[in-house]
Amino acid sequence: MVTHTTIQKYKQNYFALCLTGLFGCKWHRYKQSRRYSKKADIAWFAVLLLSFLFITFWFYYWLITENDSNSFDWFLYSKTKVWIPWYLIIIILTSLSFGYLAFLMLLAMCHIVIGHQIYMHHCHRALVVTIVVVGVIVAIALGVMGKADFTRMMEVLTLDLSFQITGPWLHIGAVVLMTGMSWIVAEQWMYWNKTGLKIFWLLVYIVVMVGLYIVPVFIQSPCIGDSSTLPDKPMVMAHRGAAAISPENTLRAFRRSADFGVLGFESDVRVSRDGVPFLMHDKTLRRTTNVAEVFPDRKDELAENFTISELEQLNAGAWFMKQNPFHTVSSLSESTKELYTNQTIPTLLQLCTLARLLNKTVMFDLRVESEDHPYYNTSVNVTVDAIMKSKIQPSMVWWLSNTTNNTQYPADFTTVYPIKGKSPSVEHLQKEGIHRVNSQYVLTQEEISTYASHNISSNVYVVDSPWLFSLFWCMGTASVTTNMCHVFAQMDRPSWYISPQSYLIIWVLTDVISAILVITFFIIQRFRSRVRIFELQHAPT
Repeated sequence: MVTHTTIQKYKQNYFALCLTGLFGCKWHRYKQSRRYSKKADIAWFAVLLLSFLFITFWFYYWLITENDSNSFDWFLYSKTKVWIPWYLIIIILTSLSFGYLAFLMLLAMCHIVIGHQIYMHHCHRALVVTIVVVGVIVAIALGVMGKADFTRMMEVLTLDLSFQITGPWLHIGAVVLMTGMSWIVAEQWMYWNKTGLKIFWLLVYIVVMVGLYIVPVFIQSPCIGDSSTLPDKPMVMAHRGAAAISPENTLRAFRRSADFGVLGFESDVRVSRDGVPFLMHDKTLRRTTNVAEVFPDRKDELAENFTISELEQLNAGAWFMKQNPFHTVSSLSESTKELYTNQTIPTLLQLCTLARLLNKTVMFDLRVESEDHPYYNTSVNVTVDAIMKSKIQPSMVWWLSNTTNNTQYPADFTTVYPIKGKSPSVEHLQKEGIHRVNSQYVLTQEEISTYASHNISSNVYVVDSPWLFSLFWCMGTASVTTNMCHVFAQMDRPSWYISPQSYLIIWVLTDVISAILVITFFIIQRFRSRVRIFELQHAPT
């Protein structure tokens, strides 16, 4: 007598087929029959989860450092002598990596929800490991360069600074994410049989959720406030002119910045070999001129070793059109492109004359690199002479008091104290008769408020991202130095700004809805668990 055994039947489930196919390359139904994951599967899921957390942090980090993307590119240019948009490449690769790992995490979570084995294909495993290894190598490389002589981008733009403005919204996002995860947490919790283990992990989950719910108590954000107490919008100092949309340190760049209502012009002054102050940020002319073509044997010489007649032979605009440092060239008209291509290096006299005609202030520091320079000891004198010839009002000249040779200059000029490191005390500034300070974005809201209460104005540099501009707007800084004057001119309110009452309502509603959903998910999963047990107990044998 022959007995017949019913073979296992597979239910057609195209959703599961796509999940297992995309995640584990299991496109056949018979490969999807395993319900429980192996230890290796769980281990790789843990690797995926940690990798996703790492790349999420890495992605956020590069988003906030966008403020210094241009400085980052030029820093690497100074090391490699090759212009490549490094930041753009890194942010694109990081974005793709984040999207890829987020997609894998979504697939893995769906596997858990439908009860399938969370098997991840070897190709996915290799890519996950590669992404993490490359990210770690880049982080180490940047750390090494930072310790050497980095531009302070990685050191100054701290996560703490960004959290002051994004913290309230990151909290809401975290609550939403953890609330959604509670469906999976509740389902897995129902599978455990050991009472002690269930109680322990339930308490851990409750502590985590309660901790998230009360996080806003510890969030201190200057962008949570009433509209009536919002400080005045910071004035803008054009950093080497409208440098994001025109060649830096050219007369055209300064004229263009005036179109956006800037308070004044910021630049760097050097003295030529024959005693003429001119505008140039770098020690050499290589980055922003065609010196390699005109004077190929002198391309790496100090800029101050050239005479003014030699400097006038150089083109100071073509590099901008070729390298497109801020990715804005495509927005320019053909006539503007032609105009920018034919710019020259301006003198300080020309800048001050332009500022007088446009009623703008001029802020600069004087740089003389070599003590062998013929005008090293008289650089301040020739600089003052050039300023006075322009007939600009002396109080409209903001002179940063870090002049190389410490020579005194006329008291009629406005002295600006450059903060390097620790912020000076009010008493020290008052003793020196200083009413303006210039700092990279390390000033705290308390320091800005303290200075303002003693009639000392704060200028913060270089602020290029709208979120950072918004943060210092909320902090109450008097002015910022920026390449993005065309962007900030259009802002009439800080980004992310919200009243305490509105944020309190959002906070409470988010927490209450989250708590209700979490409890509901546990109740539903409890009901589903009992249904499954009942079905197993009454299943036909």
